[in-house]
Amino acid sequence: MLIESRPATDAEIDALVTAQQRELRAADGGLDGQATVTHDDIRYLVVVADGRAVSRRCARVRR
Repeated sequence: MLIESRPATDAEIDALVTAQQRELRAADGGLDGQATVTHDDIRYLVVVADGRAVSRRCARVRR
C-alpha cells in the first residue's frame, strides 16, 4: 500500500470523485447536479493498493 500525490486531472481521481458524487446524490435522495466542485489546483493524496487508487483526500493550497 502506498500514498501518492496526484493532480485533479488524474483518471483514477476522476473515477473516485465520480463515484463519490453518485453516493452523495443517492444519500441525499437524488440531489440534482454536482455535490462537490473540483478545482484544477487541487492535489489529492491517494491510497494505492495493488497498483490501483482506492481512496483519496484532497488539499488545496491557496496563495
